[in-house]
Amino acid sequence: MEILFYLGLIVCSFVWLPRFPRAVVEFSAISLATCWFAAFIGASFPVALKQRAPSLRFWRVLFWLSIICGSIGFTLLFLWWERQAQRSPNFPGLGAVIFLGVAAIISCGLSFVLGWLIPSASDAHKDLHR
Repeated sequence: MEILFYLGLIVCSFVWLPRFPRAVVEFSAISLATCWFAAFIGASFPVALKQRAPSLRFWRVLFWLSIICGSIGFTLLFLWWERQAQRSPNFPGLGAVIFLGVAAIISCGLSFVLGWLIPSASDAHKDLHR
């Protein structure tokens, strides 16, 4: 139930996303959702191996890694977009779509690496009993 609450807050936050210059209004929501989905995919493998799959800890780690790493990818995309829009009168072109893919790959890779750095559920349990 906690995860559904967080997901509801996230979906409601799409209203306050910054608008990308010279892009359709929906591009910010599409790009953030793309980065979050890529981060979810990237974190799925290491989190599934290190956490107990049906546990609440599994879902929390997967959710927060997806949100944090996806937001980092979105922020990098937004900063690059603003810089390119100021510099080039022809922007956006194919480069915008390509960099959306790069931002998704960055989100995926970052969540994959951070997923390995989160201690497993059994390691966290052992540390509490020392």
